[in-house]
Amino acid sequence: MARTNFATVSGATYVSAVVGEGFSFDGVNDGATAADDNALNLATTNDQVSIEAWIKPEANSTTYGVMSVVGKRYTPDAFTTIGYEMFLIDGKPGFQIMNLSGVHSFWATNDLRDGGYHHVVATLDRTSASGGKIYIDGTPRLTFDPTILSGSLSNNAPVRIGVHPQPGFNGWYKGIIDEPTIYRRALTGTEVTALYSAGSAGKCKVDTDGDGLTDLQEDFLATNPSDSDSDDDGLTDGDEVFVYRTDPNNQDSDGDGVIDQQFKVLITRPASGSRVP
Repeated sequence: MARTNFATVSGATYVSAVVGEGFSFDGVNDGATAADDNALNLATTNDQVSIEAWIKPEANSTTYGVMSVVGKRYTPDAFTTIGYEMFLIDGKPGFQIMNLSGVHSFWATNDLRDGGYHHVVATLDRTSASGGKIYIDGTPRLTFDPTILSGSLSNNAPVRIGVHPQPGFNGWYKGIIDEPTIYRRALTGTEVTALYSAGSAGKCKVDTDGDGLTDLQEDFLATNPSDSDSDDDGLTDGDEVFVYRTDPNNQDSDGDGVIDQQFKVLITRPASGSRVP
């Protein structure tokens, strides 16, 4: 986790975690905050989002039963909330969506206050009655219906890590949070498993075959992380994705009968007096 990811760190300290260092929160007044970004707002009922983090809540910590993990929510008073949040309730991971029409919370039954690290992902696809999912350590543990709440969840609040901003409510996180990430789409089960399996290697570190794609990206693309040219067309997987925009799993991406290859054209100048056919 890069320390520069967040605009403000208040009280939290850095400790050894799953991937390098993570945030350690005291459950009293520690927090980390990233500036408001409209790209993270869920303005329509077609929107998708996922929140991912490695967490190690303090064993047997209660904090009134609720601890915030990651959220983008606007809470001007004790009765008005707009946005979304991943949280723990009595150690169980959950997800909450809210606007002026109501507040809806969903959580799994697994208590994670066992003194170890757990990989938690909440995904939200607002177009589907089964579009809400909570994964623990790569395994889906809860499916919920996010269509129960329509309307915009947009706000101008920052993204908060370990902070529940509702006035008069103590929801500070106690423990460690590592690699907190928000994706602006609903991750697939395969992608969640790949993120969990990456473990201490992290999302962006290992590139076994040196082709410019991390092993995690290769898992997402279904290419071979141990073969720099998965389809044997003469182009590396990384160049196909980032340079030529071709399919690294298909030798003939456009179906024109010609294998995807980097063609070189050599232009020379004829010698003086020579005949050019």
